[in-house]
Amino acid sequence: MRKTIRFIHCADLHLDSPFKGLRHIPTKLLEEIQLSTYRAFQRLIDTAIDRNVDFVLIVGDVFDGEQQSMRAHITLKTGFEKLARHNIQVYLSYGNHDFLESHTLPRNYPENVHIFNSSNVTHFPFIKDNQKLANIYGFSYSKREVLVNKVPEYKPTEEESIFHIGTLHGSLGNEKNSEDHAVYAPFQLTELKQSKMDYWALGHIHKREEISHEPPIIYPGNTQGRSRKESGEKGCYFVSLSENQTEFTFLPLQEIRYENEILDMSPVENIYELADVVDRLVERAGDRYGKVFLSLILKNRKEDWSMDRIQELIDITNEKYTDQKNWVYIYKIHHQQEKKESMEQPGNKFLVELMRQIHNGDERALEELWLHTEGSKWLERPDEEELATIRGEAEELLRNMLQEGIDRHAN
Repeated sequence: MRKTIRFIHCADLHLDSPFKGLRHIPTKLLEEIQLSTYRAFQRLIDTAIDRNVDFVLIVGDVFDGEQQSMRAHITLKTGFEKLARHNIQVYLSYGNHDFLESHTLPRNYPENVHIFNSSNVTHFPFIKDNQKLANIYGFSYSKREVLVNKVPEYKPTEEESIFHIGTLHGSLGNEKNSEDHAVYAPFQLTELKQSKMDYWALGHIHKREEISHEPPIIYPGNTQGRSRKESGEKGCYFVSLSENQTEFTFLPLQEIRYENEILDMSPVENIYELADVVDRLVERAGDRYGKVFLSLILKNRKEDWSMDRIQELIDITNEKYTDQKNWVYIYKIHHQQEKKESMEQPGNKFLVELMRQIHNGDERALEELWLHTEGSKWLERPDEEELATIRGEAEELLRNMLQEGIDRHAN
């Protein structure tokens, strides 16, 4: 009979995330959010110790980019040494953000850390009390893009007395399963189910998802949200594998949450009433979420409500609530336009072409900007996730501006 093993499954730590889209917020909050991925990692280490696990799986994108800071490497080393003192092993792979060729500093980690250093699928044994209890399979990206299906390389050994655990940083399906993530190392669900693995520990997609229960095939999401598209709780899975059953539980780790809140303005008569409504919304958010960045979606805004005046009110509100322990900061406001036939009708060829240009624009048009002598000093090339965010915000802005113009013309 196979002995029970307990482990933590996490992915996409993205240490060193710059949070470039939040440069406009107060310095105190910016410093906190820039440290948030590190604090989530420290919670991960403490959680593994508190839960008395056998090992931790980290499935790709430990670092956010090709250039890793000394802080990130030292933080990892310190955390791994803490796990070593509790006899907890670590099995780690690198993904599309921190592929093997990108590493600029030596990885001087303790002996309890086992790194998948090959672009080919290999495996490590997990041994406890001189008895082999599991094989952990995986690979690391050798370059940013891995476009081939790696699942055929996962070949469990014939040992029936142990567990077989696959780690895979990749995309479910050949199509884009998230507008924010490129398709890398694509796979099909049927392939994983037929692979004879007892557990599939996935990474790459930042949205938590339990794809299958038999066998468990799980995306844990990232450990700390980094934009309004990564809202809600972020963390890891605590897993117990035994001969008769598998149990897995999500555990939150995030330091700061992102949340989207809708504010219905239809009953609001004046700016003072709006101030009261926003105050109540912010207080509820602080009680419910702790530290949180709010993206506020305004619904049913009357035409005589100036967005500039609303933004001024939001600025005043932010000043009141950012000094609290569980602070709340409204960092973005949106006007939710109801789709009107005048703009959204299928025959509106201008709008259709405009949206096509936004999402299919040639990125080479930006090359001159990145190569400019002065511009290159201040601007970093956005990655695919950042470009997707920019496109989405541009689309929203243009739709709102077009609709407001149509409304003024109609009146």
